[in-house]
Amino acid sequence: MVLANAIAPNQEKAVFSIPESKDEAVKVSAAALLGQVKQLKGAKKAKKGFGAGSSGGSTGTRFSVELPLASDSPAELAGLAADLLAALPAAATAGACIVAASEQVAAAVQAARSSSGRQGSGPVLSLRAACQADSLSGPLLLLAPATSDVALVEQLLDEVWGGPWALVVNPGWHANTPAAYSGLVDSFEAAYSFMPIATQGLVRAEGAVLRQLSGSAAASPWRVLLKEEDDFVQVGQMKRRPSQSDLELVIMNARAASSPLTSLVKGVKGLMDKGKK
Repeated sequence: MVLANAIAPNQEKAVFSIPESKDEAVKVSAAALLGQVKQLKGAKKAKKGFGAGSSGGSTGTRFSVELPLASDSPAELAGLAADLLAALPAAATAGACIVAASEQVAAAVQAARSSSGRQGSGPVLSLRAACQADSLSGPLLLLAPATSDVALVEQLLDEVWGGPWALVVNPGWHANTPAAYSGLVDSFEAAYSFMPIATQGLVRAEGAVLRQLSGSAAASPWRVLLKEEDDFVQVGQMKRRPSQSDLELVIMNARAASSPLTSLVKGVKGLMDKGKK
């Protein structure tokens, strides 16, 4: 684990801008994804078939986007999928296949297409229906798979789908992922992730976890931000996705470092050390 040191009160703070609206978040995430998709031009399509590499065989062609929604309703997820596709160039999403974790979300996507008049050029399927298809091609949008869906997602990627790139939107599989499927989950590189956080109790804080893929993954850390007045200030960063315990530790350290009591204790200790000389 690599965490940035907590920022001292007299140290210059790194301030980051965060999306102020859903539309802005969609545009930023689409731009981050497009930057990666452009690098795939001319690359071989993901292989289809047993052993094709659900644990990393198609490294570099799988991405994820995580954005906060007003609710987890099928309509909200369907709207997010439509907005992401609309924010990307038509050439990049031609023939895109949308696979929803549930039949309810798949129906909501179809309803959204009908009401908007944009039918799209690719199919819309539930995850179970997609796994029963003979084959699927084109870019893949996988909507909100849960931990209980990882086996079906592996089947879809190994046996059915053979497109150029896949995007999982708002996955819910990061908690309690079975060890056998950790490789599958980790094979999706977070192109853009913006997750608001809030803590209660003795240490109250409002902030966010932010990751924007720019260039290589190594140069794109996961940043932990805390809100100070109107700014979001970085208080830590990690090479991997932070866990709940990671966030709690970073926030506690940041609050302790900025506490006036901490500064007072350090000052008293300094005086005592001088007195011992």
